[in-house]
Amino acid sequence: RKHGTHIDRAVCDDENETTYIELILSDGKSKAAKIIGGTCVGPRAGETICEIALVINNKITLEYVADTIHPYPTNGFGLQQLCSEEATKRFVNSNRKDSKTTVEFRIQ
Repeated sequence: RKHGTHIDRAVCDDENETTYIELILSDGKSKAAKIIGGTCVGPRAGETICEIALVINNKITLEYVADTIHPYPTNGFGLQQLCSEEATKRFVNSNRKDSKTTVEFRIQ
């Protein structure tokens, strides 16, 4: 989940208290996990939910969304940041010998 206080477009438009993006990921523990669901809340949610629907329908990986260039500042850029942060966290955890099987990720 990425709260509006961490999405620059929401901050610019003073919508940071009412905006967030949340993703549901496949069980894959690698950065190649797929996005299987998502929620966007806020005045500009329609701009981001379309991209999430496209990603889900085409079974695109978390890493691919993270590597795709997004315009800045937009809510879509917030989605890219969320995917990038989660892919990085999964990559780091997959290279640890003592990594846990469950990875929890929250930004608030």
